[in-house]
Amino acid sequence: MPENELLSNYQLNAVTLPGLGRKQSTKSVRGWLMLMVATLLLSVFALHYNTMLHPMPLRLALAFTALIVLILFRNSKILPLLALLYIAPLALVRRYLMLYFGIIHSDPLLAVIPLFTLYCVMEMAFTHQLKFDNKVAKMRLWLIIIMLVEIFNPKQGGIAVGFAGALFYITPLFWSVVGRKLGTDSIMKTFCWAVVVMGIIGALYGIKQTIIGFTSWEMDWLSKSGTQAFYGVNGTIREFSFFTSTTEYCTFLSLAAMASMVLFLKGQRFAIILLPLFFTAMLYTGERGPVVEMILGIFVILAVQAKNPKVWIPRLVWIGILGLIGLVWVLHHAQSLAINSDQAQNINHQTEGLLNPTNSKKSTANAHGGEIVYGIVHGFKNPLGDGLGASTLAASKFGGTTSQSEADVSNIFLSCGPVGGILFLLLIYNVFKIALITWKDSRSLSSLATLGFGCALLMGWLNGDNYSIMLILWFTIGSTEREYVKLREVLPVKRRLARPA
Repeated sequence: MPENELLSNYQLNAVTLPGLGRKQSTKSVRGWLMLMVATLLLSVFALHYNTMLHPMPLRLALAFTALIVLILFRNSKILPLLALLYIAPLALVRRYLMLYFGIIHSDPLLAVIPLFTLYCVMEMAFTHQLKFDNKVAKMRLWLIIIMLVEIFNPKQGGIAVGFAGALFYITPLFWSVVGRKLGTDSIMKTFCWAVVVMGIIGALYGIKQTIIGFTSWEMDWLSKSGTQAFYGVNGTIREFSFFTSTTEYCTFLSLAAMASMVLFLKGQRFAIILLPLFFTAMLYTGERGPVVEMILGIFVILAVQAKNPKVWIPRLVWIGILGLIGLVWVLHHAQSLAINSDQAQNINHQTEGLLNPTNSKKSTANAHGGEIVYGIVHGFKNPLGDGLGASTLAASKFGGTTSQSEADVSNIFLSCGPVGGILFLLLIYNVFKIALITWKDSRSLSSLATLGFGCALLMGWLNGDNYSIMLILWFTIGSTEREYVKLREVLPVKRRLARPA
């Protein structure tokens, strides 16, 4: 094929999504719609009859409806938006169902996203769409193979622990496969705006919990659930908005802030005005890790704005110095944001830890670092690993043996042994590598977002407890992988065309 034709084909493919041009027949669409209507009717029936005695039918009906909708739109531009719309407020839906329709041991609503991503990957495998043409794809494949083997590790307890662990660890990796298929730069722009909008709603809801307080049904749910995850300094209840935990809420805000910075740097200038909202809401939570990692991400994406890669590190150093000076000033004046005494305690907890990271009385940084080291060392001492579910909530839920540490890297060492842990580190390294290469050559939004999200989640790339966070990060990684592979195809052609005759 002539070089000019190859180049034009690449340019065409850059704006045309594979598979989106195929039109479903009217008969097929009608069939899907009839199935969806039937499922919704089943939901209404389950809600009206015997739901108080048997809470499972309603959840099954809702889960089946959501799964069908996602499968129907699996090749559509709006798929990541639908998935985010489902997964982000899912904790709020589950709390409502648990409070009014009973608590169940295993909620089928949590299985929707894992089943959907498995369906997508299996469909791509059977239609020969899976590609292993770069180091990220190869590392991901080998890591998934090791995880599949660790499902059957007897150390973790029953096999149910292993399969439940797969929901936490393998599902996020599947999202990168979906992202590679669908994640064009235009879709990523819309996706980033969706993250920002969801972050705005979440932040306003969380700030409402701060200023006005929790609703009566939220307090009722807290008392009935018996969870301690939402309690902070001196027993105060920390804001969690509509997310699974305060940690996920704060981390989601950090990604929303990162998305707004990426959009700002890519020409959407008014997106920058949202940063104070996200930062203020984060301070109210008392969480410190997401704040530090978000600031690191902002420093990195600002540093790589220079066209010459040789100045990226010096720029990062100077931006870091100036940024830290500004952060210290903000933290010293953060108490003025306190609404009440409880919030004053949370903000004080936040600021003291950030301003004194090496003081063990005011910061838990040393303790967290010690747990990470423990997890890695434990992995080398147990080369076969403790089992995929051992380092997740699945172990305690299904009566298995729990061995968790503070970060996802050390948890992978615990669950999958040193081979799995090293593979995961190599995967992270190669993701950052292709993101930097892609950003240097194409200035794509997805590569800049991968750098920002990757830094903002530096210790939590495979923290499957945070469902919505994993979707955002790994779909973006898949989009960057897509851009990287296409660049590798076209750059040699561009360079040969640019040579003088």
